[in-house]
Amino acid sequence: RVPWVKRSPKLVELYQGLLVDLVSAHNYYTVGVLDSLVLQFTNAFGDKEWENNNPPEAEKQYYQHVHKTLRVLLQVVPIVLTAIIHCSRSRELLLQSIVNRFPYLKVDSHIQECFLYNLFQIIDYEPALSQDLYTLIINRLVALDVNTPRSVLELSQDRDMFDMEDVLSERSLAHTLDTLLAMMFRYLRSQCLDWGGMKSTYSLMLHTFEHVVLPTHATCHVQFLMFYLCSFKPVLGEAFLNALWRKVTSPHVPPVIRQAAASYIGSLLSRATYITN
Repeated sequence: RVPWVKRSPKLVELYQGLLVDLVSAHNYYTVGVLDSLVLQFTNAFGDKEWENNNPPEAEKQYYQHVHKTLRVLLQVVPIVLTAIIHCSRSRELLLQSIVNRFPYLKVDSHIQECFLYNLFQIIDYEPALSQDLYTLIINRLVALDVNTPRSVLELSQDRDMFDMEDVLSERSLAHTLDTLLAMMFRYLRSQCLDWGGMKSTYSLMLHTFEHVVLPTHATCHVQFLMFYLCSFKPVLGEAFLNALWRKVTSPHVPPVIRQAAASYIGSLLSRATYITN
């Protein structure tokens, strides 16, 4: 395996060209090349967490090389190009690579921080994958949420080794959830600088909320991403309440979903000072 990403700009450019030529000439290498690129999304500069979830300049440059290669592949290689007739297969290839390389739930929080940062980059330059990646990200946050303890854990001297390991594992999950939620809050803010961005982001988040968060029992934190998004403009809060109310009043929606929607209406109205009527 060649550590090409950390080499000189000239060598990086040559290796990028090699990958593009390889996949262009032999499509059956596509999956392997995509997997190798997605593998670069994990931390390559040690285990130190970033300040404000923002990578240092050297790491940004590292990931820029990876994404430049990925963008070129998406543009010039027919089998991975998302705009051609084999759209569903091409999207499936890249998404499957991301799913296969997505860090395990209990992996170190910084590795997951790095991976999420790179998923945000893909969303920015490949909008066709936005909904799938939003769903994947929120699924991970929900999994962390429902597996994170609901109260502050207190260590006591009479715990045995196995209890101690459980406590440390739970605290690690809580820290990972905090880290990824902070990144997601910042990313939502960055995508909502104008009305067009707000509408697009709201649409993505509403779809994800309805299909991931709403059917999941015992989430305590992830729903606040949607509440936060609705605070950017009153019309978003009203639209979200209307969407939930349609779930509550529809006879075609399963009772458990209707109950969950009603609970979220109550939760939002009791907390959101930006909703006045």
